[in-house]
Amino acid sequence: MWFRRKTSTPPSRKPIARSQAGLLDPDAQTRVERVRLPVDLLTYGMRIVKLDRPWIEVPVLFQGFTLENDHQARILRQYCEWALVEGDEQVLAEALARVTSHKQRTATPLPETRSLAEEIPRANQVWGKTQAFVEQITLAIERGNDLNLQDARPVIRECVESIKANASAMFWMSRIKSRDAYTAEHCLRVAIFTVAFARFLGLPDEDLEIAGMCGLLHDLGKLKVPDEILNKPGALSPAEYAIMQQHTTFGYELLSSDPKLDPIIGDVTRHHHERMDGRGYPQQLEDWQISRFARLVSIVDAFDAMT
Repeated sequence: MWFRRKTSTPPSRKPIARSQAGLLDPDAQTRVERVRLPVDLLTYGMRIVKLDRPWIEVPVLFQGFTLENDHQARILRQYCEWALVEGDEQVLAEALARVTSHKQRTATPLPETRSLAEEIPRANQVWGKTQAFVEQITLAIERGNDLNLQDARPVIRECVESIKANASAMFWMSRIKSRDAYTAEHCLRVAIFTVAFARFLGLPDEDLEIAGMCGLLHDLGKLKVPDEILNKPGALSPAEYAIMQQHTTFGYELLSSDPKLDPIIGDVTRHHHERMDGRGYPQQLEDWQISRFARLVSIVDAFDAMT
């Protein structure tokens, strides 16, 4: 439930002017409010005073800051569901008025700019490129070579463009499955479904590429798990399962070696098996400790594994 709380003002004093925070004209007599908003509705000039998770778990410089640029807004969208903000009463009232439409936006069909027949050829080409990239990364890890994970960006960007044109085309490509290449194709399918899911949820275009990167690289650590465990046809023993669980840490360590990657990609790789009831792994996080993008990828990951 969203809530709003006005800062108290003594009867003998005028409403507070927050000139120190850079939010309001110091000469204006404007009331300051605190309101909890979905991170997708935050706008520049709002002062962020509280998040839905501890500050130390979000890569921002200060515990409390005024939203000033796209980089800050993107980090909040990746890690958080909501934030408590402080600002001009009228501005926050306008943001609150958009909450209802924000919740209902997923009921509207997403626009398609190309028919399925028109998009299938491009989707097929993009699928092949992305599959080749995954195979390249797999071979590099097996041989102990250096990874160039930045090459994933242009590949995922093409996936995003195809999905925006007609998501069904890439969905048809994802139906092509090979038992011998399960891990590689699983990562590819999760990348595609994650981009589509993020778009369905209304995330802005600039977030779709990062979401796709998270999906593509989330299971990278499985390439460090012994083949006899990774490809075992039957149930794993407790000892084998404990080794399999380490793939989240293996993947996080691999991604940490590339400082150019967005931190959220490593966060998702490490936490996509955490669960809302605190019974996941590797850290048994509570629901409020799991980042927004980790939740998103975990849903898609489970869906693909089950289907």
